[in-house]
Amino acid sequence: MRFEVSSSELLKQLNIASGAINSNPVLPIMEDFLFDVQNNVLTITSTNLETTIITQLAVTADEDGIIAIPAKILLETIKALPEQPITLSVDENNSVKILSSFGVYKLSGDSAEDFPTPPEEDDVETLSLNSKKIQKG
Repeated sequence: MRFEVSSSELLKQLNIASGAINSNPVLPIMEDFLFDVQNNVLTITSTNLETTIITQLAVTADEDGIIAIPAKILLETIKALPEQPITLSVDENNSVKILSSFGVYKLSGDSAEDFPTPPEEDDVETLSLNSKKIQKG
């Protein structure tokens, strides 16, 4: 899996998704964000088994794929970067590389197979919000 995205846009979505991550999760995999790239859309999922947050953003992807990435270290890494395009790539060993103009950051990801499946829609209350970017001028 490999894709390019704006660091600030990714950070906005990660901050939203981090709302479902507890500091003492039942399962270690629940400290992760699930990244799923399909057709140039990144879907980020987080859960604590009671609350699941799913958010999406457009990316430029060379390859589709899915991986679980530790939330805390990913958030800290992205927060430290100024606005710029970054490239995330994942190899077959779940090793994650973040390439920016400031260097390369390497993280260990987890298998997406271990990530809890979100509840079926008939068992949950859903809230969808559409947003529109407002041009300041």
